Amino acid sequence: MKLWFFLFFIFIWVLTPQGGMAQSIYGERDSIYFMQDDGEFSEEEKDAEAMYIYQRCMTNAFQKVYFNCECIAGAFRQEREKVGAYVPQSKIYNELFGVDQRACVSPENIAGDNYESCMRFANIGRPREKNNEEYCGCVANKVARDFGNKPYLRTAYIENLRVDAMSYCDQAPILRR
Repeated sequence: MKLWFFLFFIFIWVLTPQGGMAQSIYGERDSIYFMQDDGEFSEEEKDAEAMYIYQRCMTNAFQKVYFNCECIAGAFRQEREKVGAYVPQSKIYNELFGVDQRACVSPENIAGDNYESCMRFANIGRPREKNNEEYCGCVANKVARDFGNKPYLRTAYIENLRVDAMSYCDQAPILRR
């Protein structure tokens, strides 16, 4: 009897949203998830979906660094208003990161993340250089500026920006001493 109760408890836990596995079993929470049984998509339900989009953005390592998740959630909410309730959430969400979202770029986070990454690299790859702080500041600001001019959330693109910035800053006259 105890084993049956334990298995039943595990089954219920897996199916609840707090149970971690529910997302992988049922996928994302699309607009239908947020609608009440009345079939209408109220303003409150649209706001709840936008909050879900914010949380989803904040759990993505790249999205939360390169974009302001509040801005993305707001852009999602506006797009949902335009396209209606039955356009798949994933279509809207993915398009937000594939189109020009300069307004939502987070240059401070980009620069900070790239500065830390550069300093880790500099400790190993440039141990004898005396200007690593300036060099990494240059790299961080160049990546943030370049990404802000042409935001495109793909790892290969971001790595290319980093490599270009490192090469540029290595040759920058202000850093030569």
